[in-house]
Amino acid sequence: MFRQRAWSSVGVVLVGVIPALFGVWGVAAAFALFGIIALAELRVMFSHFHSPIMLPVCIVVAVLTVVAVAAGWPEWVYGALAATTVIAPVIVLIFRPSLDGTLASWVATVFVTLYIAVPLGHAIAVRRIAGVTVGAGGWLTHVEDRLGFPGAALGLAWFLLALITTWLTDTFAYLGGRAFGKHLLAPVISPKKTWEGFAAGIAGAILTAVVVNGCFGIGMRPILAAFVGVLIALAATAGDLAESLLKRQTGVKDSGTLIPGHGGILDRIDGLLFAFIIVYYVALAVS
Repeated sequence: MFRQRAWSSVGVVLVGVIPALFGVWGVAAAFALFGIIALAELRVMFSHFHSPIMLPVCIVVAVLTVVAVAAGWPEWVYGALAATTVIAPVIVLIFRPSLDGTLASWVATVFVTLYIAVPLGHAIAVRRIAGVTVGAGGWLTHVEDRLGFPGAALGLAWFLLALITTWLTDTFAYLGGRAFGKHLLAPVISPKKTWEGFAAGIAGAILTAVVVNGCFGIGMRPILAAFVGVLIALAATAGDLAESLLKRQTGVKDSGTLIPGHGGILDRIDGLLFAFIIVYYVALAVS
C-alpha cells in the first residue's frame, strides 16, 4: 500500500513540476485541468449530501481566475469573478419550478467555486513571481533562461518550495504516524491522523524547506526557511483536514478513483490548495 501511495505521489508531483518549467502558462494549463477534475469530484460528493452544485458556473469561474492571474488582468476582474460566483447561480435558480433544494444548491455552488478557484489563482500567482535565483540555486535561473523564460526562475523556486514541501510533509506525517502514532489529532474528522504523525510532518517540512531554499536559490536565511516550512506544513495539514471534513459530511471515503493509492485529484491537491495561499503571501513579505 505504501509503495503504491509513494509512486502515485511522485507521479502527481512530476505532473506539477514539469509544466512549471515552462512558465506561468504551463502551470495555468496543468492547474486548470486539476481544478476541473476536482470540481467534477466535488459535484459527485455534494450530490450525496443533497446539495447539487452548478458545475458549469464553477468551471467557468475557476478557469477564468487561472487565466486572469496568468495574464495579469487588472484587479477589478477578480471582483467581477467573485460577483459572478454569487449572482450566476441565483439567475439559474430563480427560474426553477420548485424552491426545493435551491438554497443548498446556491450555497454549495458558491462555496465549491471559491474553495477551488481562490487557491488555484494563488498557485498561478506564485509561479508568476519575477526574479532570479541566487547562490547555489543559480542553476535554476540558467535552466529557465535556456527554456526561454528569463527572469522567471524565482517564481519557479517558490512554486517548487510549496509543491515539494507539501508533498514531503504528507509523506513524513504518514510514515511518522505509522511508526509512532498513538494520540489522535482530529478523531471526528480524520481517525487515522495522529499528533505524532503531525510532528513528523512538521519536522519533514522544516528539513525540506531549508534544503529547497538553498538548492533552488530563494535566498532566505535558514532560520526563516525553517519557519516557512512550518507555515507550509500547518497550511497543508489544514487543507488535508478540510477535505476530510467534506468527505465525512458527504459520506465518501475518497473524492474519486483516478489516482491509485490516493483516490481522486482532490485527495492529492487538498493540502496544496491552502499551502499555495500561504506561500504567495510569504513570498511577498520576503521580497
